[in-house]
Amino acid sequence: MRFSVKSLVLIFLLLWQLPAFSGSGKIEFVECSVDLQDDGTCVIGYTVRYRVVSGELHGFYFDSQDELHIHAFSDKSYAVDAAGNSYDLDISWVSDEKYDIVLANGEGVSHGYVTYFFWFESDMAEAGYVDTTMSTDGTELVVMNWSPMIWDSDGNNMEHYSLEILFPFYPEFTQNVRQTVYDQNIILTEKWMNSSYKIDYQIHESGRLMMLVYKEDPGRDYSLRVQFYMPREWFDTRDFAAIGSYNPDDYYQEEDNYYRDNRDYQGSPELFIGLAVLLLILFVLYILMKGKALNKARVQAETMGWEHLDWTPPKVELSTFQVEGKVCKNLDFIEIAFYMELPIKRIFSSILSSFEAQKYLQVLSMDPLKVKILDTPESFESDYEKMFFEALADDEYFSQEELQAIMNKAIGNIREKAWDCDVEATKAYYQGLMDRYLEKLGRDGAPERMHVDEKDQVYDDWFNYYYFNHHYFHFVPFQKDPIVYEHSFPINDDHVIYKDIHSDIIPDMNVCHAACHDACHSACHSACHSACHSACHSACHSACVSGGSH
Repeated sequence: MRFSVKSLVLIFLLLWQLPAFSGSGKIEFVECSVDLQDDGTCVIGYTVRYRVVSGELHGFYFDSQDELHIHAFSDKSYAVDAAGNSYDLDISWVSDEKYDIVLANGEGVSHGYVTYFFWFESDMAEAGYVDTTMSTDGTELVVMNWSPMIWDSDGNNMEHYSLEILFPFYPEFTQNVRQTVYDQNIILTEKWMNSSYKIDYQIHESGRLMMLVYKEDPGRDYSLRVQFYMPREWFDTRDFAAIGSYNPDDYYQEEDNYYRDNRDYQGSPELFIGLAVLLLILFVLYILMKGKALNKARVQAETMGWEHLDWTPPKVELSTFQVEGKVCKNLDFIEIAFYMELPIKRIFSSILSSFEAQKYLQVLSMDPLKVKILDTPESFESDYEKMFFEALADDEYFSQEELQAIMNKAIGNIREKAWDCDVEATKAYYQGLMDRYLEKLGRDGAPERMHVDEKDQVYDDWFNYYYFNHHYFHFVPFQKDPIVYEHSFPINDDHVIYKDIHSDIIPDMNVCHAACHDACHSACHSACHSACHSACHSACHSACVSGGSH
């Protein structure tokens, strides 16, 4: 094959310009979730927000731990940008446990931010990051010693790094959760965890106990390592035994409580007896020069004993990122509906019905849902309503992607506004606000409030508050039930759940509380972590790092 000079020059110019099509970004926050099962298997999720720095950002590299193998990614992983646009993700294998996570179909974002949501299956017990141990008084325990992914220079100015762990335990108590966990010593944490992080305990909407760990300004190469002890009764440890229980004599411990794997360098006691002093010295020097990989002091067997654990009562050491009594007072109509946990289809039906009653829209058919725009307001009450109209402008139909973009924008805005607010206090504030407005509405002689669903008083209150308080809605009586279109919206309730991956940490479209509540209550949404062997393997052991935005 022969190339002309012009062809070669053109090829050179194209190759030279190729980097210009790639972009770079900086991580604003990372939020990791772990759904831990009683057999040690798990589903791990990450929420990673990148701020675009230059060029067109497509994605980043995700380097899983060398021991924690990814069995399968959810094919419903996705991303959303600052404008609320939603993207599918292309996740491709690069090498070993390294993956390239990018926006699908060659999409890129040149300004603002992109938030990536992805989940995968793995096995903590198989990797040795969850294992059995025993206290000196014979109490059987299960230990988890693990760190989420370490991020490279992309994470230099990370605002926060958080982790939530969902336990295989359904407690009978639902009130004063954190205090109950402390008082009953249900979870035992290492002292350095208590002094390094903000930690909270909650009851997940699935009814399971959940631990939340939060670190502000973690910086580059930060390891959000956790080490804590759980009752063995929570687990089926038959497969754990095949992996091997913790033997403290096999490992060293660093002064900073981080552990590094030492299996490759350990010999049996009989071997050491046969070595000369010179060989021992050479062996130690070799280890120190080889990579400074070993720690400074050998862990004695009794250090795993209950009374010898470097542990202090969490009620003294721990704090929570939720500010008790703090209320978020700047949510708009649509955000209030999400925050009050109203079903997403009901929210969309209410918006459509309201604009239809005001003669802005006309529903042409319900199956499929086809809507004609008759008029457009001069200004919109919120970006969500604007996106609602824009979704219809091109073809008179809603797509799942367009509706999902509205939902994701609402969730992102709620996270930014209410991440450290008291959820129950905020709900009570808006319930009171609606009650007072509707009471005033009745005194002013306005049309009688509509009773849409007597079984859902919160929805009834919100809809009347939304409709009668809207600045460009007139008091026009409804000819239809506002929720008549609830089942016509093309939303797949399982849109983020892969058919082979079922987990309580993967959000449900009809229960936006799964995304909103967790985001606001814990600054976590949704989000992965790398674990360490039962107080022996280390977060340093899997010193792979992720990042490398492009």
